[in-house]
Amino acid sequence: MTPDQVNSIFPFVGCFFILMNIKKLYEDKSMKGMQWYSPLFFYCGQAWGAYFLFTLHQWWSFASGLMFLSCQLIWYFMMIYYNYFKKSI
Repeated sequence: MTPDQVNSIFPFVGCFFILMNIKKLYEDKSMKGMQWYSPLFFYCGQAWGAYFLFTLHQWWSFASGLMFLSCQLIWYFMMIYYNYFKKSI
């Protein structure tokens, strides 16, 4: 395995953890104690990382990074929706 393939394992596995967060958030319809700016900071860092890997032609890492970004984006918008627009009873 090349270093690119090994590096791509981490965001790929991270997608499953974020999907678990998405499932839990969907079930609870509430997320207490979380601010919007912390996940946004890390999302921006991951977006920069995906661009950086693209410029290095690290295709495995780039593809898994895009998957990770997609899962993060879903979770991020769900968090905003349930925290600010749909207050739980």
